[in-house]
Amino acid sequence: MPNFQPKIVPETLSLPQPLVVQDSETSFNNIKHERDKIGPPPPPPPPPPPPPPPPLMKRIPTPPLPKTSTSSSAAPAPAPPSALIVAFARMVEAESQLDYAYAKHAQIIRKRKILRAQIEKLEKLPVGYDAFKKDLEKLISDLESSKTTAQEAELTALEEEEAALMEVYVNH
Repeated sequence: MPNFQPKIVPETLSLPQPLVVQDSETSFNNIKHERDKIGPPPPPPPPPPPPPPPPLMKRIPTPPLPKTSTSSSAAPAPAPPSALIVAFARMVEAESQLDYAYAKHAQIIRKRKILRAQIEKLEKLPVGYDAFKKDLEKLISDLESSKTTAQEAELTALEEEEAALMEVYVNH
């Protein structure tokens, strides 16, 4: 037999009424009966239809403005630029292009000088055996000096042992 634990379920949704204790099987049956009374959930609403395409835009010609012969506030139609203005515009454009080209040229010359100096420095560096000759000679001299001190220490230790053995032999 399953072990049912009591559950506290409100009798109704109003707050002032006391709570009623029911076991889990009874509360399950109550929920089931309430669901049967209500019926199945309603189906979801269908998706909205896509919006209609926007109407094609047509340009509507505007009527020409009436011309007034004595109106001083109307501005005259713009005239094409004069030859002098066109020449000045071309000159300004050419000067800006020249300034840019000069700055680029100066930058390239500076980079070339730096690269030349780096190449000269690299050409002066030793190559092959000459590159590590001094380091090798220093290493060899360090090894020889450590060998001689180690050999001297070993010889002194051997001489002391020999002297101690001779003493033992003489005393017996």
